Amino acid sequence: MPIDLTSQSNAADCAPAQPAASRAQTKGQVIDVARIEAALELVAILLDENEAYLPIFLRLEAELEAARVSSSALARARALAKQARAR
Repeated sequence: MPIDLTSQSNAADCAPAQPAASRAQTKGQVIDVARIEAALELVAILLDENEAYLPIFLRLEAELEAARVSSSALARARALAKQARAR
């Protein structure tokens, strides 16, 4: 008897997308700009051979931008805290 896989769902498929930092904290992994850039390069190479990787490439681009914005905001907050402590 064949199994109907279309009726099964994975909770991860239904979960809303989270920023990389949120997922990293949940799983205890470090996701930084350098890691995303390396993954983006790898997927770009794969994409050159198979266009099926385009959604992954686009997602990594978005994650890279989010990580850069987050890193930038953290750096600004630290600089502001340093200024506040110096007063």
